[in-house]
Amino acid sequence: MITHSFDKNIYKVIYSGIVNFEEIINFLHEFSHIENLPKKLSLLYDLRDADLKVAPNELKKMSQVAEESTKKYTSVKTAFLVDDPKITAYSTLFSNQSVEKKTERKTFSTMEAALKWLNPSE
Repeated sequence: MITHSFDKNIYKVIYSGIVNFEEIINFLHEFSHIENLPKKLSLLYDLRDADLKVAPNELKKMSQVAEESTKKYTSVKTAFLVDDPKITAYSTLFSNQSVEKKTERKTFSTMEAALKWLNPSE
């Protein structure tokens, strides 16, 4: 399941339970239609309770769709909050995909570190 909310200038996306490739792609397509978010976008993906059913070769397509879904923003900082070795590896591989200069992606093991990186002035 994928839930999301916007709070304190951070768009939070929580993955829980089994989440597959199709769900992620569908979410990214839906996300591209969301209006009224800041042009300098901060995203927090909380993957701590997720069981990702994604093949490593699907990460490139996910990255491409993610880039497409955020094309209207001037900058995009994405933090991945993880606590599982497999999901950590996937997040790192995803983050290392070729992206536009306006996009930054980073993996974190604590909420505090992720929030500090996303919003350093707080």
